[in-house]
Amino acid sequence: MMRFPRWAYVSTVLLVALTWMMTGAVYARLPDPMAVHWGPAGAADGFAPRIWGAWFGPALLTALAALLLGLVPLLEPWQHNLRRFRGAYAGVALGLLLFIALVQGWVLAWNLGWRGDVRRFLALLFVFLNAGVAWALPRARPNWFFGIRTPWTLSSPRVWHETHRAGAVVFGLAAVLSLVAVVWPSALLAMVAWLLLGNVGLTVYAALRYRRLARETAA
Repeated sequence: MMRFPRWAYVSTVLLVALTWMMTGAVYARLPDPMAVHWGPAGAADGFAPRIWGAWFGPALLTALAALLLGLVPLLEPWQHNLRRFRGAYAGVALGLLLFIALVQGWVLAWNLGWRGDVRRFLALLFVFLNAGVAWALPRARPNWFFGIRTPWTLSSPRVWHETHRAGAVVFGLAAVLSLVAVVWPSALLAMVAWLLLGNVGLTVYAALRYRRLARETAA
């Protein structure tokens, strides 16, 4: 079975353990119920019993870590391709896990009395997450778990490569919008809308490129 770099496993174990310990250390001081959701204006508008609100984040983090770094290399049919960009994949996986851990830390801090702007906090996290995805996409090789996986990209290495280069531009611009949202939080919704439209556009782009290449090959 393919393995990821050792730093990915060590960092993941430390991150997951730290998140569980951090939550356990403050659990008794958390309110019951506790805030777990914030609306577009940044105000808390969703609450849950403490036992669910506090432990959902660490449980989700643990499950994702097992999926991304444990099950994916076991289930991936094209392990030779995954091996070719395993460092980039592990970097994005670790970035996503760090995103969740930091959100967990923010939820705990808010419920302990700190009142930051959730929109600016999330915008800052999305700057790095979107930039990381933009960096990793051109390095990805055809696989079943990471990237822009459509019938057309999975059927043509060339369409895969071209679509992922275009995807890097989409996520790069999303990182810029996220940076703008750090200053103007209302831009966070624009970033989300851009990603939704961008992913639809990338799907259409992949289909059109595949059809054009098919016509060129048949000619």
